[in-house]
Amino acid sequence: LDTRQRFGFCLLVDCHSMPSAGWPSEREAGPDAPDFVLGDRFGTSCDLRLTRLLRAAIAAQGYDVQLNRPYAGGYITEHYGRPLRGIHAVQIEINRGLYMDERTLEKTAGFAALESHLVRLAERLFVEVPQALERRSAAE
Repeated sequence: LDTRQRFGFCLLVDCHSMPSAGWPSEREAGPDAPDFVLGDRFGTSCDLRLTRLLRAAIAAQGYDVQLNRPYAGGYITEHYGRPLRGIHAVQIEINRGLYMDERTLEKTAGFAALESHLVRLAERLFVEVPQALERRSAAE
């Protein structure tokens, strides 16, 4: 609440990892999971403009990004996301195969690259999320 009062909005990012294979929608997308799945509870927990911005920013780094399938968000997004009140919540599922050996739980060579990409993503969001919300407010 303090963040929303200070800045006019807040963005809660709920991060998880997902297995690289054997995921729930194999019939839809094949045997391998995408690199990222963003969950905004089908637009109810986060302003769609922010979800689109996040999706585009991740895809611009060369990752395969899906939205709401098979993970649309869980307890955090459902209970805290209130975009009409300026409280945006999005779940990010990251494919474990990008950064670890799932059998041994050891980091792989991909760990450092993913870490760097996530830092750049956060930096980009700090700049672009306020701008996206300001444009929306000005247009209303």
